[in-house]
Amino acid sequence: MPASPRSAVQPTFIDLGVPLSDVTFACVDLETAGGSPPHSRITEIGAVKYRGGERRGTFHTLVDPGLAIPPFITYLTGIDDILVRGAPDVEAVLPSLVEFLRGAVFVAHNASFDFRFLNHDLVRAGYEPITGPPVCTAKLARRVLGEDVRNVRLATLAEHFRTAVRPLHRAGEDAEACAEVLHALLDLGGRLGILTLRDLGEAGRARGRPHFAKIRLTDQLPSRRVVYLPGGRPTAPPPSAPRSSSGPFAAPSPPRAGSSKRSRGTYDRGLPSTAFDESVRTGLLARATIQMAAAAAPMALYTRSHPVFT
Repeated sequence: MPASPRSAVQPTFIDLGVPLSDVTFACVDLETAGGSPPHSRITEIGAVKYRGGERRGTFHTLVDPGLAIPPFITYLTGIDDILVRGAPDVEAVLPSLVEFLRGAVFVAHNASFDFRFLNHDLVRAGYEPITGPPVCTAKLARRVLGEDVRNVRLATLAEHFRTAVRPLHRAGEDAEACAEVLHALLDLGGRLGILTLRDLGEAGRARGRPHFAKIRLTDQLPSRRVVYLPGGRPTAPPPSAPRSSSGPFAAPSPPRAGSSKRSRGTYDRGLPSTAFDESVRTGLLARATIQMAAAAAPMALYTRSHPVFT
């Protein structure tokens, strides 16, 4: 069904297998006169489109919010009532912005803010809202970089990746910086298995360490203890099967009667030696599984054509 002329349609994460190099990203930044709609309005819009690391277009305009801009906003952004005097209102800007964003995935830093603000004005003007979820470079940085950066502010990430454009709390510059940060994160994310639009969606929703992508390697593993037979399927061991008395995963020797000392090598966390040894065996097996899978995984990268990589 063709898209409505008054809708800003972007691909959704239902398009599971689309390689990131074939996706058009629109990095958007809004400057506003306050913290949230409807009590505040947009004062500046900046956007830049990329596909496979290649620049496809830019969009930038000041917007007359129709209300007084607070002094603290002027101090932060440099935008005041005089600067926006004579600028178009948001209703006049939206038609060209909707066309610019059509067919692209919405990207922003702390994307929920820009996404909510823009969709509020789209609905108020009679347009259909942009479909989500958006791609948030702040969330993506938490998954990909972890503790490599002190925080995930746009200025910090731009400094970390040495982007050509640094954020200035102005929409045009911040959108450009966001795009360069996105490309750097996608390049690093390729090493963690973020290769398709679906992977990118999961990265934004995942919680925890950046190795989350490898969890899918355990999807087919059994959920209970089994014995693997050569050339056969895993089989559940008999309930009374004795544990091995030798080898690296041998059962620990029971403590001597009357002894208050823990067995040698037990890490003193208040755990019985048997519980600790069981956790060690589980950890070693999981680590070996991840290392073998990581060694076999392709090290596909997103792109090397952007200046941030030169």
